[in-house]
Amino acid sequence: MPVPLRHWPLPLICIAAMLCGTSVLAFADTSQRIQIDTPDLVLHDVPFDITVSLLDESGLPDTAYSGSVKVLVGEKVYSALAQNGIGVIEDIHAPKTGQFLVEVSAADTHATLSTRAIPGILSILPPLLAIVLALVFRQVIISLFAGVWLGAIFLFEYDIAGGFLRVLDTFIVNALADPDHISIIAFSMLFGGLVGIISKNGGTTGIANMMIRMANSVRGSQFVTWFLGLFIFFDDYANSLIVGNTMRPITDRMRISREKLAYIVDSTAAPITSLILISTWVGYEIGLIDSGLNAIGMTEVSAYAVFIETIPFRFYPILALVLGFVVILSRRDFGSMYRAEKRARLEGKLVRDGAQLSADLTDSSEVLPEKDTPLRWYNAAIPILLVVGIAMFGLYWTGISSLEADGIANRSLGTIIGAANSYKALLWASLLSCLAAGVLSVSQRILTLSQTFDAWFAGVKSMLLAMLILTLAW
Repeated sequence: MPVPLRHWPLPLICIAAMLCGTSVLAFADTSQRIQIDTPDLVLHDVPFDITVSLLDESGLPDTAYSGSVKVLVGEKVYSALAQNGIGVIEDIHAPKTGQFLVEVSAADTHATLSTRAIPGILSILPPLLAIVLALVFRQVIISLFAGVWLGAIFLFEYDIAGGFLRVLDTFIVNALADPDHISIIAFSMLFGGLVGIISKNGGTTGIANMMIRMANSVRGSQFVTWFLGLFIFFDDYANSLIVGNTMRPITDRMRISREKLAYIVDSTAAPITSLILISTWVGYEIGLIDSGLNAIGMTEVSAYAVFIETIPFRFYPILALVLGFVVILSRRDFGSMYRAEKRARLEGKLVRDGAQLSADLTDSSEVLPEKDTPLRWYNAAIPILLVVGIAMFGLYWTGISSLEADGIANRSLGTIIGAANSYKALLWASLLSCLAAGVLSVSQRILTLSQTFDAWFAGVKSMLLAMLILTLAW
């Protein structure tokens, strides 16, 4: 009888792609053993492959065997020629939904195992449910959890209660058990802590104040807001918080509507963070890219190298930045924005009647500096430059080491980055930059050691939602 070793955890987002990587072992009651690699779960009428290995007494493929391997699925027989003890049978179709038998025979050895098929339409329901719930309830955590739950129900034989428990003890636990995933979470948390320190010690506000001198007109203050949004590139939350709070008194004095200020801030915060080489988005995006690469079998490709190569094709953030600049330069507004600007200029109403302002916009004591804090720009610039510099050095160092270990003579920049361990580089960079930011804050007596840690922890907390989303996506 076949003996399945265990059910491997399957990511949710694309069930059809995930099924190709699972493995089940079966042994025949003969002196020669057969190893059968097949998905635990397949989609009905979607072809799948089976790899059959004839093992010798040591448990390795019998390289002396070359012959025919036959597979019976339902009433249909598939065959392939095995070379060096391994044969791959392709384009197998499940005869029905539910459990079905796979019978393998080769060299007078016979083995049988059971696997399961589900209707193909079910493969799109989990992500579809997540998308619909996100649009309806605007709660991404609940939506993703529900999508994972529905996928778990399908995978665990339509067990609703069991599927709910499997979300945590199988899918989330296994997602967090991956070393690369933990590296991404650690980098993102550390970088969030760095943002918390340099915001609290006045460094980011100091950078902002350097640029305010240009804000002596309506268009000038808008340009300063736009350029400041580009300069605070390391985190979109910190960007919105710092640029918005810093420029609001200035744009209010120039009778620029809050809608226009919000547009300029929003059109630079997330776009520039997604285009820069080092930011709090990097870990999140690398995690998604790495999952995609693993799903299509490209495990040797560096996710960070792919991230860098995709930057020229990020049309939305690029065009958002360009459009913001063009709107300010041309002094032309459209539709609702035109009406908001006309109201602010002619009536002095910066906010429309009945508007509800964000209650926590001006109460962010955890990350904003105290009133008597010296606003020194270099307290932010030095740690950020360290992040970039150490990350670049780490990519070069790990890339060179990997190429030397593999005996590869090609040492071009692209080859080095492609072979680099981006996770190690980012971890080194975020850890050392946090240390530098803390030393700068304490040595200048801007923050006490306790205040520095509190600011670091506040920055870490700001990344928690993103990490929960990323874990559920994994």
